Amino acid sequence: MMPSSNGSEMHAAHQPVEMQEMLGDPPGWILHSGISLVFFGIMALLLLGWLVRYPDKLPADVLIELENPAAPLRAIAAGRIDTLFLPDKSVLKAGYRIAVLESAAHWQDIDRLSMILAGLESHRREGSLTELGLPEGLRLGNLQSSYAAFAQAVKGYCLYEQHNAHRQQINSLKKNYDFLHGALGSAMYFNERGLHSDGVREQLEEIIDWLLAFQDEWGGWLKKDTTGVVERENTEYWYYNLGLSHGIPGILSILGLAYRLKVRPQEARSAAYKGLRWLREQELQEAGSLFPYYVACDKTSPPSRLGWCYGDLGIALCLLNLSISFEDDILRDEAIRIAKHSAGRKEEAERLEVNHLCHGTAGISHIFNRFYQHTGHEVFRQAALYWLGELLRRASPADSSMPFRNIITVDYKKQTVDDFGLLEGLAGIGLMLIASLGNAEPHWDRCLLIS
Repeated sequence: MMPSSNGSEMHAAHQPVEMQEMLGDPPGWILHSGISLVFFGIMALLLLGWLVRYPDKLPADVLIELENPAAPLRAIAAGRIDTLFLPDKSVLKAGYRIAVLESAAHWQDIDRLSMILAGLESHRREGSLTELGLPEGLRLGNLQSSYAAFAQAVKGYCLYEQHNAHRQQINSLKKNYDFLHGALGSAMYFNERGLHSDGVREQLEEIIDWLLAFQDEWGGWLKKDTTGVVERENTEYWYYNLGLSHGIPGILSILGLAYRLKVRPQEARSAAYKGLRWLREQELQEAGSLFPYYVACDKTSPPSRLGWCYGDLGIALCLLNLSISFEDDILRDEAIRIAKHSAGRKEEAERLEVNHLCHGTAGISHIFNRFYQHTGHEVFRQAALYWLGELLRRASPADSSMPFRNIITVDYKKQTVDDFGLLEGLAGIGLMLIASLGNAEPHWDRCLLIS
């Protein structure tokens, strides 16, 4: 029995209307031959894959790089190998010595020289180049002439150090902090050279470090009496010296200078104020001089004279300069108070025998003139004129070849001598007279800590 065409129509009638609309009416040949077509297509692809082959291995050049690639080794000079330090196939690292070529130099001597040069900078910083110890007889080949020149330069430096007065003074600071005759004078010399000069800052730092180390717990600096200041026979006697030229005011002035130059500034400022507190405690309550020559544990100092080297005027100069360095108005007022007190001590002119800068009429007049230039106080101008008048009144007659002579003591006997020096002679008096003629600031008195 043949199926009727009504069967397909009944099957289509049972399809949803929407699905029928989407599919439409498929061609009949797809329903009858579609599977065969798919089969033949897959077989064609398999046949094509068998006919067309791709190789599994491709020949190519490959460059293999290691994490630490090998580096070529080249000698800077041609020659036969003298000594080989490493065996074959050794693993090398930077700085390894592999071999030495034959030359006029001995590699052992080159090694010795390298070790010496490695320690050169530390010797220079510590100031111990004299201990460098350059050996003789080294065989250095092409370096021989350069080494000879270097050794000669070091030898010259060591000779300079051995005869360098400033270095000797710094080394003797532990024994003598004197400004005129000790290490503190070197600080002023280094200041004038300028910090840009080689070694100047290091020298000043060394001086300041010594001063910081020697300051005692009360703020002072003890000094060994080697010149009979305290009038004792025992040269091992220690005391506090209050003179600008030889004692603690000179130290305080150098600390103020270090602060201005920014050489250990905070340490120098702290030590200076500690010393100032100690110095204030030494002020006398009696009339006459406000400060003594010295402070000793079992001896009373006589009243100090007017002058630059010892006494109130030197201390007043110290305070005035520190007030400028530290910008401290209280210190400035103290300096003015002490200087005004000194301006009223004109009766001492009768006992004053000398006229030079150190402790004579010229120095006293100059200090009052500097106070007048700094402050403008009339009392200082009048004091400067008074002591200038005393100086001129004592001058020798105009026809004398030596207008001012100095008086010194030799074996407890006074002698009149001709002196042309700065501190106690005609040169200092001449500079003071020139400074008194105008308002220009005399810079030469920096060497005396006056400005």
